[in-house]
Amino acid sequence: MNERDLQEELINLLECNDALEAASTDLPLGLLAQSFDSAGVMTGSAGLVLTLRDGSEFQITIVQSREAR
Repeated sequence: MNERDLQEELINLLECNDALEAASTDLPLGLLAQSFDSAGVMTGSAGLVLTLRDGSEFQITIVQSREAR
């Protein structure tokens, strides 16, 4: 797995979790998860932009620190 693979897996996980919360509560997180590429972030790094329903935005950069042996 590389940084871009992990990025896509995290997006899928966050989207599934948000859908479950929306179905089970009156106050879903309202999370939009996008890759840096999709969100237009000008960087060569892999990462996520998380936008919450209230407009708050967070960026998470993904850096591989060790390769599998």
